[in-house]
Amino acid sequence: MKVNVKNYLLATALTTMAAQVVHTIGAWLSLNYYMDPNYRQVWSTLMMPSNGPPPADFYVLSIFFGFISAAILCGFFLLIRNSLSNQYNIIRGLYFSAIVTLVVSIPSTFSMMLLVNFPTGLLLNWLLEMVAINLLTGLIVGWLLRD
Repeated sequence: MKVNVKNYLLATALTTMAAQVVHTIGAWLSLNYYMDPNYRQVWSTLMMPSNGPPPADFYVLSIFFGFISAAILCGFFLLIRNSLSNQYNIIRGLYFSAIVTLVVSIPSTFSMMLLVNFPTGLLLNWLLEMVAINLLTGLIVGWLLRD
């Protein structure tokens, strides 16, 4: 498998940025859930040490973890891209986003619904965030990680 390291790192960085933007927009749209005192105890003290926005440490770790996750996703795309039959790389990327959504995002949302006491609306919001990130990731890897 031939890998263009520059494009791999660029795809990882762009995916990280896209995910951060999507998560930020998602947090703004569902802020009422984060501020609800009934759920105060479920948020980590790193994210919500007090009322108000998360501290800078949270964002640094969020971006770091996002970069690692993006690197894993981009690497996985490289492993399976030749199995995604289509001559157009962007379509391969969209196939990839559908696979990740069906295999990871939807099942993990179902698990959270069963195991954690979060409002269904918040879980659906997180699912929509994951689908948007998967779609953007598919477009990015399809564009940058060509054969």
